[in-house]
Amino acid sequence: MELLIVIVVIGILAAITVVAYNGVQQRAKNAAIIDAAAKSYRYLQAYIAENGTYPIISGNACITTDSGCFATAAIPANAGFETNMTKVGNLPKSIPNSGDAYNGIYLVYAVGTTWNGDPQPLRMDYALLGTNQKCGVDRVSNYVYPAYVPSTTGYTQGNLDSTGKTRCWISIPGPSS
Repeated sequence: MELLIVIVVIGILAAITVVAYNGVQQRAKNAAIIDAAAKSYRYLQAYIAENGTYPIISGNACITTDSGCFATAAIPANAGFETNMTKVGNLPKSIPNSGDAYNGIYLVYAVGTTWNGDPQPLRMDYALLGTNQKCGVDRVSNYVYPAYVPSTTGYTQGNLDSTGKTRCWISIPGPSS
């Protein structure tokens, strides 16, 4: 009987340890993703300040080229963007991935997009592991047609397409901001 109690206690402790370890792993991966997004945001701001323009003026660009980009492999590396950004620094090339979709950091340039009424066509997209995670970078946006507005929750979508990931859209202020 005593041996059975000891085995049950060890099993409970092991279960608690596994759950705690998974939480630590998720927080560590999210911290790495947020750090890469924050660095990318700062480099984009430096480029805009130095050149008076966005580093891309149409389409999409993959920031994390070594770990892929967001929803599909259809988002190109965009060599022009990479060349432009090397003028101000080296963007992060890789972040932790989880699953087959919604990995990496990418940019979307959409003409006509606004942020609180100001023209701001560039946005950065990335996903964090877990639901309802704070994005950790300023200017988190929600889309209310036809404009982006500040998020009141600290994230864009709490459970991205029921994947257990949090979507983050970051509006990038431009030369006219």
